[in-house]
Amino acid sequence: MRLLIVEDEAGLVSALQVALRREGYAVDQARTVAEARRSSASTRTTSSCSTSPSPTGRAST
Repeated sequence: MRLLIVEDEAGLVSALQVALRREGYAVDQARTVAEARRSSASTRTTSSCSTSPSPTGRAST
């Protein structure tokens, strides 16, 4: 299963990637909504998770 994390906070993404990979998931990261769209267009992603995006398309905290 391939997951896409949409988040701009590197520390949070790193911790999630370690935990999810340990459970056997393939994990990709996108820092913005635009990156997530490009990634989804080029890579088959099973699921994605994100913080609530802001109107600018950047992940919000």
